[in-house]
Amino acid sequence: MQLLEAFKLNEEGYALIQKFISRRVELDIEDERQELEALTTKQLEISQKSGFFNSINKLHKDHATSKADERIRHKVAWKDNWDAHHISSLNSELRSYSIHDLIHKHIGTVIGRVQLYLILQEVVHTPIYYAQDSSKAVGDERNFEKTINSFSQLCGLNNIGFKIFEDTKAFFKEIKRELSHLPEEAVALNVAKVTNFINHLKSNDNPDRSSTGHSLAEAQTLFLEFKRTAEHEIVFNNASKNKKEDLSLLDILNDGLKRII
Repeated sequence: MQLLEAFKLNEEGYALIQKFISRRVELDIEDERQELEALTTKQLEISQKSGFFNSINKLHKDHATSKADERIRHKVAWKDNWDAHHISSLNSELRSYSIHDLIHKHIGTVIGRVQLYLILQEVVHTPIYYAQDSSKAVGDERNFEKTINSFSQLCGLNNIGFKIFEDTKAFFKEIKRELSHLPEEAVALNVAKVTNFINHLKSNDNPDRSSTGHSLAEAQTLFLEFKRTAEHEIVFNNASKNKKEDLSLLDILNDGLKRII
């Protein structure tokens, strides 16, 4: 159930996803550096004072500064790795486009604005800082909500970026009892994406609500066809060879249907 394929996202759309994710990390690194600068200033102030408690405080600040510096190094390395694998693989023309350039290529048409929602949804759901190896934990993203909402504002979608995250989180909470294995999680994420999209097209958050009836019908058909095919595989072909998993998948699909009716 591939929304991006169904709605024919082109190379420029895929490039925008890659650049948004790179920018996500860049903004996070900027936040880390601001904290490091504040810690360094505090460190300097404490070093000019004497006394037992100031010595203890200095040890704490030294440790915090060291950890912040380590996080920055790992996050920079993660971004360099992402850019090497995803940005560098773009052709020279796409690499030369800024995020604003790529948004401009979409925002002028109804279908382009529909695709911007799908692009934003992929950016929201793409994890960053998954470990490159077992020894390099890089920490959490500091201002995810602020960053994602700034991206959605650039796309003309107000603060819908974090709403996408919250809607997916709410769906996963509803079906938590069903999420025992990776197959269920993969299906649930696909169901969340397509039902988020359907509900967006129907909502007042969609600036082109009166002009996107065809896209809404396509998305609804995509979901119903996926649901029907999956149910057929589960019921008639014993898809997972595990009755409990099959029942969990059926419940996830039915819960997804409830979200859009």
